[in-house]
Amino acid sequence: MVETRAQAMANERIDKIEEEVQTLHSKMDQIDNHLKSLDCLIRDKGKEPAPEEAYTGHEYHEGESSHSPHVWHTHPPPNQRPPKLDMPKFDGSHTSAWLAQMEQYFQLHHIIDEGTKLMVGTMYLDSQRWQWKEWYQRCNGHFQNWGKFTKALRSRFEQEDSFLGRLTKL
Repeated sequence: MVETRAQAMANERIDKIEEEVQTLHSKMDQIDNHLKSLDCLIRDKGKEPAPEEAYTGHEYHEGESSHSPHVWHTHPPPNQRPPKLDMPKFDGSHTSAWLAQMEQYFQLHHIIDEGTKLMVGTMYLDSQRWQWKEWYQRCNGHFQNWGKFTKALRSRFEQEDSFLGRLTKL
């Protein structure tokens, strides 16, 4: 009876070990699959995208003008970045045009958060407009979002864009 009991315990241990080995094999297969996926990603990283994967920007839809709001219906592939753009610094002139360019920049880079828009947009102010922004914030408090900033910017600089604004500046 003692031998039978010892054999039963040994058999139980063997069964447990076999289960653990099976589990380890399964986990090793999962790791192997992950490594293969990573290897493919690393190899494909240096390749040029296929023409159908190339970043094409916004597609024209019937009835849409070039002034229509552009909404990305799909995102570019994860390894594809939007084209690099040289965004001009705001120099106090052509306020509406500069703000429209900034809005397109935000859309292109999928920037939707108002606080992020404010941080990015103010980085494109020339030194005199940056000083104006700092002065404005000392007098009126920090801008809460991009919309409030653009309202103050228009109020201050759009008048200079008009003939009457230039005349009153004399």
